[in-house]
Amino acid sequence: MTTTTTTTTKTLYHESATVSDDEGFVTESSWSNEDEQDDDDDDNYSDLSSSSMEERDRVLQELEEMLELIEDNDDFLLFVSEEGLEDVLDFMVAFPDDADIHFASSLVLVHLFRLECTTDTTSARGTGRTHQPLLQTYASPSSMMISVSTDFLQSTLLRLVEAGIVETVGVSIQRFANHQRIQTFLLATLLRVTHPRYLGMKHYHRVDPTIIAQWAIRTLNGHNECQRFVLAVLGSIFSRSRQDPSFRTGLLEADILEALQPILSNYKANVSIMRITLQLLFVLTDKNPNCRGLILQGGFVPHLTRAIRKHLDHDFALLLAACGILWHLANENDQAKVLIAQNRGIEYLTRILLRHPEHWKVQVLAVGALCSVSLSQDPIVGEILVTSLARDALGTAMYHHHDLDMVVDAAMIALTRIEEFTTELLHEALSTIH
Repeated sequence: MTTTTTTTTKTLYHESATVSDDEGFVTESSWSNEDEQDDDDDDNYSDLSSSSMEERDRVLQELEEMLELIEDNDDFLLFVSEEGLEDVLDFMVAFPDDADIHFASSLVLVHLFRLECTTDTTSARGTGRTHQPLLQTYASPSSMMISVSTDFLQSTLLRLVEAGIVETVGVSIQRFANHQRIQTFLLATLLRVTHPRYLGMKHYHRVDPTIIAQWAIRTLNGHNECQRFVLAVLGSIFSRSRQDPSFRTGLLEADILEALQPILSNYKANVSIMRITLQLLFVLTDKNPNCRGLILQGGFVPHLTRAIRKHLDHDFALLLAACGILWHLANENDQAKVLIAQNRGIEYLTRILLRHPEHWKVQVLAVGALCSVSLSQDPIVGEILVTSLARDALGTAMYHHHDLDMVVDAAMIALTRIEEFTTELLHEALSTIH
């Protein structure tokens, strides 16, 4: 019976599925659970007594029945209301070393993504058509979003926090470091449960965002060789970072920049990973001088210009993030401006302006970054500006977007600086002749 139950659980969850949401969490969960098992996992079961094995089989069977039950929206709401999710946490605590139980538990917990707040829970519930599905389940792709009241969602998440979901999930993430799907589902669940948008600001003090950030980075570091996993985790981190300043601070304290370095080096040809990584850096550098300084010291600028060169023609979101980061960095100090210029930042900003003249958002950020760099007092920057195609690029931007004050004003400042640098270079050349 033991062998049969374990095999059934593994095969049940081996079907291909996609988990996605409008906040950026995306993962193709077709990884093999068997391939991720530790070699000694099966040995753990041999140490269990007969009664413990029976209890383990009972828990696995109950988890399978839960997964079948919660396919139906009404049954899922009843399951949540009757504290079924708390029972799942109890299973994880009772069997801390059982990969099958933790994997099945993670699949139940991740269904929290189906709960969505709405001001009118009656008219929207169960329709599924007015909402982008956050979760396509293994057993039934038809399982859709469930609209619930804010009070219902907050009380549910608060109950889970009080039941120790942060601690339980954290221990599981640490224990099953080699199980990518357990890590992915549990991290996504943890970020969802502790998100101030869903938990509510009045309860947010009950969680430590730095701890959540540490678990996220530990998960990312554990599998940064797997493209699908990296993309899924980065998507989760980015979506949380956009709306939670405390989480952004926690990421920096937990050395997120160190975790991103190898990703930028190893996945420069992967446009999806590069896009989400640069978008995360753009959010982290916004109004954060400390982060900007760390990025400048950490050698990130060559990665930024290389990303622009590699993906110049086919990803506006990536270009927007790259230009935005360069603009943030250029505003920091003169040394940053020189570093950008020396790493071909001026060249690639002008190429963006000339290559995408109709894209006004890209134009605004690229012109802004170029303007900030041009305010340098260093002759190295001046020489690069004068010998570049910056004049043509700025003129093209003004021509296509003459109705955008941000573009026109910044372009005029940059052009004025170029003329000043040109005059200085001519005077220097003449003084050398004489």
